[in-house]
Amino acid sequence: MITDFRSLAPGNSLQEAIDHVLAGFQHDFPVLEQGRLVGVLIRADLLKSVAQKGPETRVAEAMTERFETADPTEMLDLVLARLQSCHCRTLPVLKGGELAGVLTMDNVGEFLMFQSVLLADARVGRTGLAVRRAQ
Repeated sequence: MITDFRSLAPGNSLQEAIDHVLAGFQHDFPVLEQGRLVGVLIRADLLKSVAQKGPETRVAEAMTERFETADPTEMLDLVLARLQSCHCRTLPVLKGGELAGVLTMDNVGEFLMFQSVLLADARVGRTGLAVRRAQ
């Protein structure tokens, strides 16, 4: 789960979303109103709205109000299946109704990649892994 993320408010301009995209790695944004998750602005909708209405358009006009969420206690395979079936790029993660983070396919892939390395490291021992790297 990504816990270092940007969020937007419905009244923010799309230019603010563009600035966040260009300044970092994030492409999709949870939209919060008074601390409550009210929508998600995905990159495709951001691009479409900027092209049609301009960068001064409010986030509320471009965000989707229909979105899936995840709970931090859910099993990864269930969340991954939901990410694939909903064809969404980002799942907001809610803990007790509050936004705790976001989960993306890239984030899940990175987690699994590091998990496999750590498991392999544990199986061969640190020395065995270092020997294989040096060869």
